[in-house]
Amino acid sequence: MSSEEWLRQEQHAANEAAGEVDLVLEEQLEEDEETISLEQSFEVAIQDEMNEFEILDTPEDEQNELARNYALKKPSADLQQQLRAFEEFRTKVLNSTRAGKRVQDVTCKADQSSLLRFLGWVQANHSDTGALNLTIFGHVACRKFIDEWVDWLRDNRSLSYGSVANYANSLMSVLLFATAEVLDEDGMSNAEGTYQALFNLRGQAEAQAREDKMFKPRHKEWISWDECQHTRQHCLDALQKALDGPATTSKQREERLMLAEEAGLLCLLTVLPPDRVGVTRKLSIGDTLKHNEQRGWFIDLTKERQHKTAKFYGEITWNGEVGWHSEIIWHGTAA
Repeated sequence: MSSEEWLRQEQHAANEAAGEVDLVLEEQLEEDEETISLEQSFEVAIQDEMNEFEILDTPEDEQNELARNYALKKPSADLQQQLRAFEEFRTKVLNSTRAGKRVQDVTCKADQSSLLRFLGWVQANHSDTGALNLTIFGHVACRKFIDEWVDWLRDNRSLSYGSVANYANSLMSVLLFATAEVLDEDGMSNAEGTYQALFNLRGQAEAQAREDKMFKPRHKEWISWDECQHTRQHCLDALQKALDGPATTSKQREERLMLAEEAGLLCLLTVLPPDRVGVTRKLSIGDTLKHNEQRGWFIDLTKERQHKTAKFYGEITWNGEVGWHSEIIWHGTAA
């Protein structure tokens, strides 16, 4: 356990003694629980080191766009079976071969995608690797492949250091599974050096990404918080004006729908911003976004696995202005 985690545990104990709750601290502690160390065949505590890594923010489309053309497109039957086993290994609630809690499905999918990118690059650049599956981590030249791949990502694909760090962390996750379930004794011996290479590269890329972020220029479309509020109000005024008159043509109905969608997004992001982006991205009427006569509109995040911190935040309730905006938007989309 790192010194930061010890401090969080001590603060949590002090808060409990005082009858207080720090929601930010509780969220950090929940994430700490997901990073319980696992030390199997390696001398280092691989699981703990890997899960302490903080996924770095990168443009959402960057990884998908730059990886689209070279990721392995036709996984073998063996690899498909290994990917299914890996998903169960990472996401099953109870698994005797895994220390620590399960991860979210989206985390597992990201790890699988990173693996397919790496294998696609190996397939295109090395023909003497044998089967393209998880046994690649036991290949004597795997460390060399990873070095070359990372250089290629930076030099040829111009991938950010944040994305490189995320890729390395994902491969470390897959390597954990491979050492537990796939590799033989010789392969595990080679995999130790592969893990160390990924560990080093991840740390170096993470450090450079944080440094780059300090000097990153402000986006040309950045606006202040006050400007966000003005933008929302202008959009709501335009929507109200559109709803005051009849929508007799298909063009008018399309414009009304577009205004309603924009107003909904602006309200979500500027009136009551959610603590996690996924709350907005996965919002679904009748599932997480609900309405009844007593409460009006509210966001319900209490179902299992709908929200990473639902244990502490519970439901998010929309009241007053937000409820009125929701009513406008609802009628705008229904019209």
